[in-house]
Amino acid sequence: MISKNISVLNKEKVLNNLVSAARKNTISRFILAAVILGLGLFVMISGFASNNTLYGVLGIFFVVASIVYFVLAIIQVIKAPKDILKANPEINEGDINYNYTFKEGSIEAIMTANGKKNIMKYDYSSVKKVKEFEDKYEILLKESQILYVYKDGFTGEKSEEIFRINLEKNKKKIILKIKE
Repeated sequence: MISKNISVLNKEKVLNNLVSAARKNTISRFILAAVILGLGLFVMISGFASNNTLYGVLGIFFVVASIVYFVLAIIQVIKAPKDILKANPEINEGDINYNYTFKEGSIEAIMTANGKKNIMKYDYSSVKKVKEFEDKYEILLKESQILYVYKDGFTGEKSEEIFRINLEKNKKKIILKIKE
């Protein structure tokens, strides 16, 4: 069974979606910095409390390393829009049209930006997660790519239902998300 979808993404929508996804991925860096900071404070306080300078200095090293890591994570969050535009120059060229064809064993996406066509084919084995929002689906791929499939772009009466059936046949669960 084949399902088709046509999603038109404008520059702002694409950039906002990619920036929010990049920022969500950096949350783990902040968590790691907090864990290293906690470990460093514990080692530093226990080292200086027991008059063991070696452990105190080691604790200071962990604290400084966590602060540096935290600052680097903040810089990455701030630079996300610029880095995304640099990695995806087609965003600056205007609207991007995605023609999706969801077959039983694969996904085919034809991206058209500024008159240039790019055909991409993916097996369902390359799909990591599928998230459902109020107006769209996010298909997260193993190659750090995200496909945005808007619900209003499905052609045909049961096209969205066929899309869901194809995902279920390939053992891909849809994670329901209310908010972004």
